[in-house]
Amino acid sequence: MKVAVVGANGQVGREVSLFLSVMGAEVIPISRTELGGVFLERCGLNCRYGSVGNEKEVKMLLDGCDLVVDFAHPNGLPSKIRKSVKSNIDNISRYAPEGASYVYISTISAFGMRHDDSKMKNYFFSRTTYAADKRYLERYALAQQNKRDIYVLRLSQVHGELQKVSQEFVAETACGKVSLPFSKDTESYTVFCYSLAEAMINIAQGKEKPGRYTFVSTPEWSWGEVYTYWARQNGIEFELTSLKNVNSENIILRSILNIPKLLLAPILRLGIKHRQFILNYFLSKFPHIQERMRSEFLRRKAVTEIAEGKKEKEGRKFQIGKIPGKKLVSLSDSRLTMDKPTLAVRAIIQAADPSALNVPSPKFKTEVRDEI
Repeated sequence: MKVAVVGANGQVGREVSLFLSVMGAEVIPISRTELGGVFLERCGLNCRYGSVGNEKEVKMLLDGCDLVVDFAHPNGLPSKIRKSVKSNIDNISRYAPEGASYVYISTISAFGMRHDDSKMKNYFFSRTTYAADKRYLERYALAQQNKRDIYVLRLSQVHGELQKVSQEFVAETACGKVSLPFSKDTESYTVFCYSLAEAMINIAQGKEKPGRYTFVSTPEWSWGEVYTYWARQNGIEFELTSLKNVNSENIILRSILNIPKLLLAPILRLGIKHRQFILNYFLSKFPHIQERMRSEFLRRKAVTEIAEGKKEKEGRKFQIGKIPGKKLVSLSDSRLTMDKPTLAVRAIIQAADPSALNVPSPKFKTEVRDEI
């Protein structure tokens, strides 16, 4: 089985290439430049160099493959990104060997969430340009179904030996204590590079039907399991705490107590906005009220400045809500099956570039919250 990996020089593409190789597939990593393929060459993989967007090169790059996995996504203006990726999709669909399936890699950001802590759902309108681009390109790729089997995988948060987010999790646990804003048993939207490689093999073997899928570990890992896994892998002892569920009575009570604040807030904002006018014409004879308004103004200003100065130290943000979309059916439980392949990949990376596995110093400490 030959699997061509387009964009193999990217963070996810190169680790998936290594997992494919140790899991028995013949990998064809494709990189636009030789510089981009240095790491994989040192790991023992023979790369092909060129652009699948070039009609003169694409046949040579994809020659002999049974499956094409496309991780490529250029940077730039939306119009240029769409034109470039459409060219890749067109050429792969047209010139890949007959019978070879095509997997276009997308992201759960295509659901349209605006922020890292936005509610997880399928928004009717995309909240970001990136999400809009991905939706458009997904539709464009799936429109090529008349030429070959097309798969679109919306990746969730990808973990692995070379993944930056995993190194951040290690750094957070190294702080000694991680407190989650929800139960540690809450299902996460994570997936490991091992499962990505497994999915590619299963697709090549015809175990999945063409179409669009939300790609998370199956069964899902909880957030507590993800943190504990990376702590154990690096010999870190840490304390994991989480907020207990708040009963409905407490929620109702808090809502009632917050009503005065909710009613007062817009009045305060209006007063602060027009404070000079109010101070000059209405409150000149009430110094106590003037002092209160000035104090509130300075307090809010200080909070804003402190928040701006500590953005890099904020804790991790989590999207909430059940992740939507159809899931793959052929994945194994990665808790039980990925240990041996992971050890093999780790050994290859260690031999090729030991510094690639170094864990950076934490840039922030996950916020520690009091339990309730």
